[in-house]
Amino acid sequence: MDTVRMIAYRAETAMALEWTRAGIELPAARRILQDLFTTEADIHSEPEKNRLRICVHRAARPAVDRALDNLFQKLNDAQIQFPATEMRVCYELVGADQNPAVNQNGVNDSSQR
Repeated sequence: MDTVRMIAYRAETAMALEWTRAGIELPAARRILQDLFTTEADIHSEPEKNRLRICVHRAARPAVDRALDNLFQKLNDAQIQFPATEMRVCYELVGADQNPAVNQNGVNDSSQR
């Protein structure tokens, strides 16, 4: 178990260090990753496209969504193949958009006033 924990810690550190280069402090980057690791995700097998989609629901804060989007883009660019298959793993954020609905006049349409 100690070996698995050590490998997981090193992987978390490497991923968190990527975010520190983008201006996110290391403790905040670790918290984002720890939240991601415990977040439920939908897994969709698409054998006709040789793709395994991992759909992670958006976070409560747009800044976290931007950081995850950046991470997912790097992972998708790496074109990781799921072991023992021809399927490529694709990560994406799904769920309600975090930005309020704004009409063409710049007015927030989501208000109930």
